Amino acid sequence: MTKFKLSLFLVVFCTIVFAELDVQHMSNGSVKIEQIVRSIALIYTDDKLEPEVEKFINHQPKIIWDDNAYVYLWGMNVKTDNPYKIGKEILEKLLAEDKLYNYEQHPLELSFLNDYPLYKTPESDLLCKKHKSECFEKIINNDKAVKQFLKDYGFYKSRYLTYLKFNYFNQIADRRLESPLPSFRTITIAQKVVHIYLLANLKNISKTKLVNQLESELIRLKNKLEKADTLIAKMIVVALINENIEMFNYLYQNKLINLGSHSSLFKPLSSSERSLYNAMYEEHSKNLKYLYDYISDPKRLVKKKYKPVTYQLMKLVYFIVAKPNLTANTVYNDYIANLLYLTQLKSYLYYSEIKQSKNEINHDPIRNFMVYKLSDGVFPDYYNYPARVFDIDMKLQLMRLVIQSESIRNLKQDDKFLSTYDHTPAFIKDDKICYSGMAKMFPEFRCLTIHKRAIFITNPKFEPKSHAFSH
Repeated sequence: MTKFKLSLFLVVFCTIVFAELDVQHMSNGSVKIEQIVRSIALIYTDDKLEPEVEKFINHQPKIIWDDNAYVYLWGMNVKTDNPYKIGKEILEKLLAEDKLYNYEQHPLELSFLNDYPLYKTPESDLLCKKHKSECFEKIINNDKAVKQFLKDYGFYKSRYLTYLKFNYFNQIADRRLESPLPSFRTITIAQKVVHIYLLANLKNISKTKLVNQLESELIRLKNKLEKADTLIAKMIVVALINENIEMFNYLYQNKLINLGSHSSLFKPLSSSERSLYNAMYEEHSKNLKYLYDYISDPKRLVKKKYKPVTYQLMKLVYFIVAKPNLTANTVYNDYIANLLYLTQLKSYLYYSEIKQSKNEINHDPIRNFMVYKLSDGVFPDYYNYPARVFDIDMKLQLMRLVIQSESIRNLKQDDKFLSTYDHTPAFIKDDKICYSGMAKMFPEFRCLTIHKRAIFITNPKFEPKSHAFSH
């Protein structure tokens, strides 16, 4: 391509860019004249990848083959006598496929997964969520359905108890967009099977044994929360802890267990249990590496099947409108670095600093036009993930409050029982005791259900603020 044609193309491209730029961006000063001049001057060049960003992109997670719940999870719903062995076999094949991976020449070949027959996923009203008060009634008042359900799916009981015993919960297979995930739903189903079994056998299990079994589960789940190194695994464990606490809550409210001397069971999460730093690091190092590889490879959008001249022209266009190093540096500095910093803070500091954080990335609209148009400054809201962990910590606090008060009729609240979100007391609304919080999804993580069998009196003093349920 001659210099004249190249210059003509650049003029046309810049004209298109100016037409695409939002007038409001120009008027409010977010796109300055000197920025435009600089971007045009450097349009043929990419930035250097910053050393910290390069290290982040090249992060390699630690691979742990032994005593790893993640390995077991891959075989947990496979029809086999040795789920761990099968899980390891599947993961070894996934790793081998990942090494051969090439966008065009060798996409991931996953047909081998069909060689492992899976148990049919159970569908039943008994698999309800325990923060809904009617859930327990469905189980306790439906003996026939429960017996049949446990006959069909009781094997998940031993598998869940085995899953809990593993010390690690570390991801092994690389997670590309095409990569499969283990069946995390299997864990949630297996936990429900165990809880259904306990509820069906209340008459045959002593109060002490019941408390001990649920206590052991809670301790091991906290260990999983600490050791899990991916966000999805962390959030699944938070959901499991929520179910465990609701089991405690139901049994305690109906005087089926004694917890008067067991408030320490619900002690606050430790800093390592609360922390999402490793999971966020793992999540975003993989995401940024994928984004970097995607933008660095014009074959993603331009295939060689087009005529040679057209292909070369499109490669040039791609080079002008997509800057991989600039993208990686911008995403890391504008968003990821601050997010990693925030995930290490205690809850009260997190909530105070989160108000100053902006959930946006400022891509160069000229030099990095393609990425600018694809992202439009929007990035998934990861700030709610730590909030969910803080919520489940407050749910543990609610259990301590109820046990200390000995009755929900007169909650004995003081400063140590305030919401970590806005320092307000717990309130009662819609047959639940709740704290206000930030996380929009799963508000039940910061609430305890009030069950109908007991009579509770709402204390007007603890009515919520008007905004409490809207966050």
